[in-house]
Amino acid sequence: MRSTKFAGLFVAAARDRFDSVARQSAATVATLLFVCLACAVVGCGEKQQTALTVGQATDLALKLANEESEVLYKCRPFTNGPPAQLIEGRWVWQARQAKGQGDIEGSVKFGSNGANPNVRVLLLDGRPTSFLFLNPR
Repeated sequence: MRSTKFAGLFVAAARDRFDSVARQSAATVATLLFVCLACAVVGCGEKQQTALTVGQATDLALKLANEESEVLYKCRPFTNGPPAQLIEGRWVWQARQAKGQGDIEGSVKFGSNGANPNVRVLLLDGRPTSFLFLNPR
């Protein structure tokens, strides 16, 4: 009889301990879920990027076009130009500057916040091309 009473007390103590751990675990899980939800809503400290102004977009386009032109043609021809235009949620900028016997044309596109730039710089040469290198037959 004594061993049965002891076993009953042991089982009751174990059940109480298990319930206590389960409540603590549930509270911990609930806290973690709340933190994750708060991070998702707030952005978890992620910097939100806002749309650029016309002036900021134009300055960024000039900078990107000149950097690409420096790499390709060793010059920075774009000192000013038309303002960038916001077209279908993306900034678009184009300009052409005289360079030697031709022109350098720059075209820059990027997201409204300046992300994902696409830069194209071309050297345009209008001189006639000699066809002497062709083998006439």
